[in-house]
Amino acid sequence: MDVRPADEAVLRLAMALVKGAYEEAMRTHGLLPGTIALVSAQAERNLAVLDDAADGS
Repeated sequence: MDVRPADEAVLRLAMALVKGAYEEAMRTHGLLPGTIALVSAQAERNLAVLDDAADGS
């Protein structure tokens, strides 16, 4: 998938914002910091797999 550098930067900022919101929600609901880190890392891996699939890798 061809994405212009400016669009890619906006997408990365949006993803960082969403990640922060989800992590804060998990903290608010009492999840332990290690659990939050584990869930966030798995989500990042899932997004990387989807990105690779979209690129045809």
